Amino acid sequence: SPSPSLSVPPPKGVAWLTTAPSARLADVLKVHEWSYLLSLKAACDGCAPGATSMVPVPSSASSASTVPPQPPPLASLDQDTTLCHESFDAALAAAGAVCTAVDQLFTFLVNRNSPYDVSSNSAIPSNSAISTPISNVFCAVRPPGHHAGPTGAVASAVDPAGSSAGFCLLNNAAIGAAYALDVYRHFGIRKVAIVDFDVHHGNGTQACVLNTTPGTKTVEINTPFSKGQLSFPTFKPWVGEWSLASSGLGVEGEGKVSPSHPPLASSGMPTSDRECVFFASVQGYGKRSTVNPQGGWFYPGSGATGDSLRSDGQVEVSVDLTGEETENEWAGIPEDSLELQGGPRIINVGVPGPGAKPRYWRRAWQDKILPALYAFSPDLLFISAGFDAHRKEDMNHRFVGVNENDYEWLTQQLVEVANATCNGRIVSILEGGYNLTGGAAASSFARSVAAHVRVLAEPNMAKYDPKEIEQEREFERNAEKLLKLKKQQKMAIKLEKAAAAAAAAAKDQGEGEGKNDKDVEKVKVAGEEDLGATPRESKRRRRAATGTVDYAALNAQLDAEAAAVAEANNAATTTEL
Repeated sequence: SPSPSLSVPPPKGVAWLTTAPSARLADVLKVHEWSYLLSLKAACDGCAPGATSMVPVPSSASSASTVPPQPPPLASLDQDTTLCHESFDAALAAAGAVCTAVDQLFTFLVNRNSPYDVSSNSAIPSNSAISTPISNVFCAVRPPGHHAGPTGAVASAVDPAGSSAGFCLLNNAAIGAAYALDVYRHFGIRKVAIVDFDVHHGNGTQACVLNTTPGTKTVEINTPFSKGQLSFPTFKPWVGEWSLASSGLGVEGEGKVSPSHPPLASSGMPTSDRECVFFASVQGYGKRSTVNPQGGWFYPGSGATGDSLRSDGQVEVSVDLTGEETENEWAGIPEDSLELQGGPRIINVGVPGPGAKPRYWRRAWQDKILPALYAFSPDLLFISAGFDAHRKEDMNHRFVGVNENDYEWLTQQLVEVANATCNGRIVSILEGGYNLTGGAAASSFARSVAAHVRVLAEPNMAKYDPKEIEQEREFERNAEKLLKLKKQQKMAIKLEKAAAAAAAAAKDQGEGEGKNDKDVEKVKVAGEEDLGATPRESKRRRRAATGTVDYAALNAQLDAEAAAVAEANNAATTTEL
């Protein structure tokens, strides 16, 4: 049933849909394996529906007493993920809501009475659930999905014992992206991008994206009578313009194309998943504790900084990297455990922790993800919107630590990228976010979702401009330099005061010692002069003279550098205006 908050009229320009058809198995099977769906359905069917009435129990008295209804039995998919009888249906409903969101964005493009024009929002079929053109949709659905791979939970290379589905059953974002490419490919939808800002790495989405390229999976087999390995081919294309020759699964022959570089169509449009799919994720990564390294990895143990376009530090020259910071902290290489070359572009930025690093998080998006997303130029943007990176969230082990203002900023940036590349079309899907402390309206989770949806709902025609972003980046760098200089200046003043105090104390102490040893000092000096020797300083005074700093000159230098930074900022602001 819909939330009570949906019973009031929506704000102007916003429409609420409280029901949506479940996803079709044909659409789910574009992402997940049939064997996984069977096992998931069987586990849910094994949980009987809960009792809805009181159960009479005989007693020694003439009248019957009753006991409270017993809770329905539950099944455990893993140590984190619990199932009930309705879980499979709920997962299909969540995935179906995402597919319906795609339909709502594109039904007005299917105009039978006039030629199709992807750039014109011309007509809306009468069967559309919304009577006016829309540019984006937020799907408030559960269970989440970004940890669900083709066969469910994705194993972690660094923490195999901690692998779990993380509350996820079906990958809603991947199902929606595959659905859009399939159903609307003849209406100009040829490229989709998925970005993920949940605090936990979207390892399931990454696995589904990797599975759009032909590959091989190897599993260990252990029986009472044998032990070995079983390898089998894997391939779940969303676009699927691959021949057996190009996939490497056919017979060698003339004209065979490397699977890493499939051909373009004669029209020059992308025809393979490698060119049509993009995935980027920024998340916490590392050991949960710096004090106790044995405490395990931050879930799910994947998502180290890396870019699938890189191989031995080299970037493919055919890819536009304009605006990307490729020479600094984002110049990583793919994780050794992932075979990323040859598939769609995948970018990960792992934010180290524990400890709040909101500025690091913002720079990851601003300097790496957003320029790459803009260069990819998707026809539809999907957002895996997890809000558990909030500093008041209980399930992030103090990794990342952003707040609702950061979510608002990022949503604004993504809207501007969508405006510049795909007419503002966005499908945002709820992932993590669990802290309800403060109530349904005042919790950090509710405030974060509200900030995200508010930006999506507000009219915004601004477009992402790499030049403006570079100016903002330069302004922020100068501001950071100025802040660093001010800190150095304050420290220099403190050191100067401390040195002056120490010198005064040493002087006072020296004068006191001089009075007591006045006669002895005179004899020593007279003896040295007679021998023609240079008078020696006391050990205390030599130590005080060693390493003397001209603090006045240092302060003057810091002031000059601060003035230069301020002047550069003023010049950047004037240029931007």
